[in-house]
Amino acid sequence: MTIYREMKRLKGQVSKASKWPLPPHDLSEINKQQRGTSCVSLRSRKLQASSLDQIITGE
Repeated sequence: MTIYREMKRLKGQVSKASKWPLPPHDLSEINKQQRGTSCVSLRSRKLQASSLDQIITGE
């Protein structure tokens, strides 16, 4: 059974909010800074990996 069919079968019986709480909409300055740092780190890793792929494949 697919997830879609199972959720459709259980419609009205599943409490999503209590199982998976929604994140707060307002982030603190520390949270914003951490997200920014993570984004920069992930972006630089992606650029480095892209450069290595070009060197290895010659494209």
